[in-house]
Amino acid sequence: MAVDTYALTALATLKTRLGITDSTDDTTLEDCIDAASAEIEAFLGRKILSRSFVEWHPHAQFIRLRQRPITSMAGSMAGSAHVMTISPSVTTDTQASIAVMTDGTSPTIVLTRRTSDGTLSSNSLSLATSKTTDTLRTAINAVTGFSATSHRNIPTETLIPLAPQDSILAPIHLFAADTQVIGVTDADRGTICFPTGAPGMVWVKYTAGESTTPYEVEQVALELSAMLFHRRKADWNNQSSSLGGFGYNFGDNHGLSLSLMQRLNHRRKIR
Repeated sequence: MAVDTYALTALATLKTRLGITDSTDDTTLEDCIDAASAEIEAFLGRKILSRSFVEWHPHAQFIRLRQRPITSMAGSMAGSAHVMTISPSVTTDTQASIAVMTDGTSPTIVLTRRTSDGTLSSNSLSLATSKTTDTLRTAINAVTGFSATSHRNIPTETLIPLAPQDSILAPIHLFAADTQVIGVTDADRGTICFPTGAPGMVWVKYTAGESTTPYEVEQVALELSAMLFHRRKADWNNQSSSLGGFGYNFGDNHGLSLSLMQRLNHRRKIR
């Protein structure tokens, strides 16, 4: 096992901080690092290290992206082109639902089928694999219970999100953004302004985050990881402790102490 790709510190750095030279507790330490990284990013309201994101936003002249700083923009699109129709292919099935989840880092389309005897199955098709609507159509038609027809061959990453809909009731129509919209980006604030407004839902693909973990964030990650490691066998009825000159209250803010939070307050996401 290894720490997550986007962990906020490294195993070797934490072991040096703790004075650990053997590998006996490496797995536990890695778990502590991942947990601390998740706690910090939840508190800050954003991801720290650079990666690619896809987001959908309602029609607006000004939108605030969920991540910052923006380091590059891959594109922004609007519109609602009809690109695919999906229907059930087994007449005796009682459910053949479709959901499109393109907002995030792992876009997928989920097909859920319930047969006449009540057997439930689900298939998740990665849009990173089916990159166009034509290849997605082929992938859907390979799943028992579903039949898809594509009307336009365009990138699937611009498919408009869809909550689960049952095609047993009526054929499901998928739509996608197909018109480029130009906006003015403020990289540090993570905002985009569309001078003339954007019609309908707006699809944005961009890269945001730091190339390396900022010093003060890594220090908090190290202290929180160390705290989690030392507390793994502690009495959890004891709500406070100290480590390295810092006091910790385990009942507040997902395990982050007030002193640690104050050191990161200036990095919190503006809501």
